Amino acid sequence: MTSPALGVLTIALPLLVGGCKGDPPRVPRRARAQRRGDAGVKVSPEKLGVDADHTLDALTQGYARLRAALGAHELSMTSTLSASLDKKQTRTVKQTVRIHADNKGNFAASKNTHRQYGFEVRWVEGWLYVGRRYNRMVKRRPQRRDEPRRLVERIYGLLPAYLDLLEPFVAVKRLGSRDHLGRRVVEVALSLAAKPRPPGEPDRAPARKWRRKISVEKLEGRALIDGSSGVPLRVDLQAVWTFVPPKSGSRAYASGIPDAFGSGLGRMTLVFAQHIDKLGSGVALVDPPPATRVARDIRRLRLEAERQIAVGERDMPKHWQRVFPNVDGPHPKRARAKKTTKTKKKKKKNKKTEKTKTAP
Repeated sequence: MTSPALGVLTIALPLLVGGCKGDPPRVPRRARAQRRGDAGVKVSPEKLGVDADHTLDALTQGYARLRAALGAHELSMTSTLSASLDKKQTRTVKQTVRIHADNKGNFAASKNTHRQYGFEVRWVEGWLYVGRRYNRMVKRRPQRRDEPRRLVERIYGLLPAYLDLLEPFVAVKRLGSRDHLGRRVVEVALSLAAKPRPPGEPDRAPARKWRRKISVEKLEGRALIDGSSGVPLRVDLQAVWTFVPPKSGSRAYASGIPDAFGSGLGRMTLVFAQHIDKLGSGVALVDPPPATRVARDIRRLRLEAERQIAVGERDMPKHWQRVFPNVDGPHPKRARAKKTTKTKKKKKKNKKTEKTKTAP
């Protein structure tokens, strides 16, 4: 069973770095470049490590740009985030990410948090395999053309999310150029700026107002940035910042700083690393998951919609019949229930008819 302290911060982490579902997005200066997707940013190698905004634009490009620039690769990511209030109630969330992309356009990506939570997706030869940790994976066609890209972006997004929070406090320094994994890279030192820069458009969501008033005490790291494309090949980042928890109320929990923190001054410590481990011909092809890990019938899964289909509470939607193999027609239990209902109605009708006939 998950401890209350761990469970609280585990829920808080995605809200901390990504915001609440339905909240207006925060729009930093670099957001316009991120939205261009595969186009990324126009990198000027001479500005990397010299201009902070340009360097952050490069570091926060989406995964689509990284994959287009690097081709086949293996990427690993680790994140440890600890939070405490007045030096008490320390809670830690550890996350690991693995992404493996081959030269045929296939990929396998997974994101795990501690031992409880996880998500995995594979895109192999036009088939999408999606599953939660400890569950079997579902094999299906994408429901939208961009669904595979959106899923892997969701897994990749830790570095852009952390830099979005810390952006005004980051100072950069160019350390020189060198070769790394067969590419010419620019080495950049990340440090705490003497004076915070103005942030982008502030987040207007009431539940995230606390983000505007954080105070960063420590920030240091190193980054190796590809000189031609600007995508990061290696990033190591450590940071410590303080915050004032939001006032208790109906929306305080949704802010990422739950009521369990109480009142006082909160502190968060981040240790983050993102590395490209392999590039090019040394990367193996991505295989489909083993047959034992693939659900033969979507009705065996425990997600709510699938559970309803499994117990006969609803029919299989027509578009699911199109994208899911091995599933045809309505659930047999549901079909039997419909047949039984019709039979009962018919019997009642027959009884009424008999009574009418026998009445004087």
